[in-house]
Amino acid sequence: MDSTTAKKQTTAGCAWILIPFGIWILISPFVLGYDGQTAGMASNVLVGAALVLIGFVSQWVNPNLIAVSVPVAAWLFISAFVLNLWGLALLWSNVILTFSAMLGAGISEGLRLPYVAAGAPTQTGSPPHPA
Repeated sequence: MDSTTAKKQTTAGCAWILIPFGIWILISPFVLGYDGQTAGMASNVLVGAALVLIGFVSQWVNPNLIAVSVPVAAWLFISAFVLNLWGLALLWSNVILTFSAMLGAGISEGLRLPYVAAGAPTQTGSPPHPA
């Protein structure tokens, strides 16, 4: 493997980490039991599905999409209070996964930025244009 291939693999950073986080958020209403909390259940299912999709697309199609995971994860945190979710396991699951998803997005972006700043080839294979 040459250095170009290694750098290209690093550009997606750790966007893949959003996939298991998203899967857990997606199934957590069924595992932790959101009894009678249909808004909270729907919110977690949608946020989980969104994070899985963002993880796949960021990893293999467009690494810039990782930034979208931050507001999606922020909603996960806010929704616990706005939707008045009860249950300690539920609240802690949402809070921990919010910050984990944000941390994963930040680390992924941090791994990608030095490569982009160094004038890495774009997806078309040509170097970026000077500003």
